[in-house]
Amino acid sequence: MSIPPPQPPPQPSGQRDPSLFGAFKRVAATWARTPIGGGASAITTMCLYPFSRMLRNEQPRVLPRHTTLPFFSAVFALSSYMSYAGYGRDGAGVLSAWSMVYLLMNARNGAKGWIAMSRPGGGLRASHIVLMGMNAIAGSGVFLFGWGGRGGGGGWKMKMPEAEAV
Repeated sequence: MSIPPPQPPPQPSGQRDPSLFGAFKRVAATWARTPIGGGASAITTMCLYPFSRMLRNEQPRVLPRHTTLPFFSAVFALSSYMSYAGYGRDGAGVLSAWSMVYLLMNARNGAKGWIAMSRPGGGLRASHIVLMGMNAIAGSGVFLFGWGGRGGGGGWKMKMPEAEAV
């Protein structure tokens, strides 16, 4: 006696979710699955470089440090290229993971934990932290839960048909 195969997952009905959360998922999927999110992150990360060089000797230390910014910018550019090359779900995963690492390293900015808005580039640093938070949420939703459809979701446990295509 053999075990019957599992039922296939239900196919999407093709109808859009009219709720506010449905609209958020569509916008987040568009942001993370296309090269826009990675490209914007790479550009704004490198825009912070001159300000971090100016403030490298200040006490208390001002984050982000100038030595890490080119590396983060290159990783965000890589995630943008992955999305451009057709691996939108994987690009969203890379964007989300490295945005979370950036937030862990650079979100706390002063002795009291506040972003130094009065220093040069303070507004840009604050808006960059918001951008990284948006990347983390949107990329996690696309990579783990499949927001935006087209074969996403499941995270690292899911089979990747785009990688197995010949």
